Parts: sequence; structure tokens; C-alpha cells
Amino acid sequence: MFKKRTPTIWTELTDVSEIASVLEAEKSIIFKHSTRCSISSMALNRMQSMNTHNYKVYYLDLIRFREVSNKIAEESKVIHQSPQIIIFDKGKVRGHLSHNGINQANLDEIILN
Repeated sequence: MFKKRTPTIWTELTDVSEIASVLEAEKSIIFKHSTRCSISSMALNRMQSMNTHNYKVYYLDLIRFREVSNKIAEESKVIHQSPQIIIFDKGKVRGHLSHNGINQANLDEIILN
């Protein structure tokens, strides 16, 4: 039986001053989105209906806020890709996914294992 999921609620990242609190949060996911990329648009559509397991989801338009994306890469030590999600748990990177790897099964594997 198909179970409809609740759409993901986003908090937009627009300034480097917001990054420290996001990275230190107990459970957070950053979704880096390129508004110029069709693969990123597909990943965005998938993310909007994914079960994020009570992680707070942050959205970053990396075209408009590239300096924020660069700072996230620097602070997290995760090489920038687009599209990309980085999963944080208690201030540590739990995992990351990019491109077509952004899907429910891969997110579940990181969060639930």
C-alpha cells in the first residue's frame, strides 16, 4: 500500500553567520541546490517528498549564496558537489549524498544505520 509522505519543510540558509548553529544542531540536513542544473532540480523534487526522520532540513541556493556553500564545505570537510545533501548528527557529519544518489533509500541507510 502506498503511503503519502508529508512534504519536507525547509529553512533557507542565506548567510555564513547561520552555519555554526546548523552544523552544531543535534539533527540537521543541508540540501545544496543549483537552480541552473536539471539534475539538481530532480534531486530537489525527491527531497521535497522524502522522509527526513525528524532532521531539520536547510535549503541552500548555492548560485545566490556561493560563499555560504564554500563555508559549509570548509567547516564540514565535505568536498562541494551540486546537488548535495550533508547529514549532521550532534555536530558531526553522519554522511553525504550527491547527484542521483540523493534518494530515500540512501538517506535511510545513513540515518537508520
